[in-house]
Amino acid sequence: MKKTILFSFLLLLGFLSSKAQWIPQASGLRNTLIVDQIVTTSRSNAWATGEDTTSNTTPVQSYTRTIDSGRTWVTGQVPASSSYNWSCLSAVDANTAWAMLYNSSGGGGIWKTTDGGATWAQQGQGIIFTNSASFPDVVHFWSSDSGFALGDPIANVFEIYTSTDGGATWNKVPDANIPDAVGGEYGLTRGIYVLGNNVWCTTNNGRILHSADRGYTWTILDTGYPSFQVDYVVFSDDKHGWTEVYIGGIQPTIGFLSTDDGGTTWNLVNYTGIYNYFGGMAYVPKTTSTLVSCGFDINTGISGSSYSMDGGLTWITIDQGILYNSVSFYDNVTGYTGGISQSDSSGGIYKYAGSFVATGINNINTDAFKLTAYPNPGNGLFYVSFDADNYKPVNLEITDALGKVVLKTTYRDKSQLWQRTINLSNLSKGLYFMNVENNGNRSIQKLIIQ
Repeated sequence: MKKTILFSFLLLLGFLSSKAQWIPQASGLRNTLIVDQIVTTSRSNAWATGEDTTSNTTPVQSYTRTIDSGRTWVTGQVPASSSYNWSCLSAVDANTAWAMLYNSSGGGGIWKTTDGGATWAQQGQGIIFTNSASFPDVVHFWSSDSGFALGDPIANVFEIYTSTDGGATWNKVPDANIPDAVGGEYGLTRGIYVLGNNVWCTTNNGRILHSADRGYTWTILDTGYPSFQVDYVVFSDDKHGWTEVYIGGIQPTIGFLSTDDGGTTWNLVNYTGIYNYFGGMAYVPKTTSTLVSCGFDINTGISGSSYSMDGGLTWITIDQGILYNSVSFYDNVTGYTGGISQSDSSGGIYKYAGSFVATGINNINTDAFKLTAYPNPGNGLFYVSFDADNYKPVNLEITDALGKVVLKTTYRDKSQLWQRTINLSNLSKGLYFMNVENNGNRSIQKLIIQ
């Protein structure tokens, strides 16, 4: 089912001046469209879909694509009927992509291109999503051959297909491999996250469909919020994940949840800083637990984006004042967010101007080192100690939250208990990371200057 987006509310939000953390790029989409989904396939290549800002049910078949790291974006149109609207897009490279669209009168289909959008061919016509009650939600291909597609339940069973030949033929997943839908449950367009052979698909009923074998068998992950729509879900590995749940209304009720057991249990995160709801959430690959959110602050109604480098516990504002609706990162240096296109030659896409520490910031080997830093939080003067390997140099590096090195030095103490006073009082208040390396072992510790 089409994901609920609060356009009427979002467009009334206050706007502030923004920081130069995102570089504006011209998506090429017309000025009534907002970028709804971004798929990055390399540091150079990305695809994005458009959605109408006046009503998210107004049919749109437009997309845009870059093959030069976002310097130029070229638009195109999927040759579907004018009654078709975007559900989901999947791509494996600059040339090969699958477009899933739903028909406003029922049913839907999948179109494939192998030439960068110059031509599209409908797949599975007359075989997949042919029921008048069908509603296609998400599609994903792991390669030019292997993929799956999922749609809303029919007779209480989600409509799921797999393909092993790039979509030329499709096989319906047996009902016995799919958990029953409950309480009017349905899937959400672009409500998908993929990591390795794992795929997670969100629903409107506080539950997440999960497959560990590329869509052939499915289980249910229950967030514990049965009346909530699961807007987004991301995982950094098969155990650690995050999701956003939501109940609409004049005063929306929202929760940001995390799991460390693969989704068996979910816990409400008591975070600090501004987490931006509704626009999107991305896990940053090649990091341990770095997340980026976009949308708006539920407490102030101010739009913008923020990031967390500790698994969602601490959020740091990137900017405020721009309405973002989607976000995607290919790795720790390549990421995009989508907003409203001002014209076909201005706005709509923003590329991240910074980079994130590739190792993330979860403490590593702290038990082995017994690394301590106190007082923490503090005023910048930290007393640091840990168990060192005698006669081996100690390499210390401190970076800010964006990975900029603010202190780097090597000590050659001949003591098992390594102790030092580190003076960072000349630095600005905020979050920093201390990286200590000794005899091939490494530990990372958060430092907070306040």
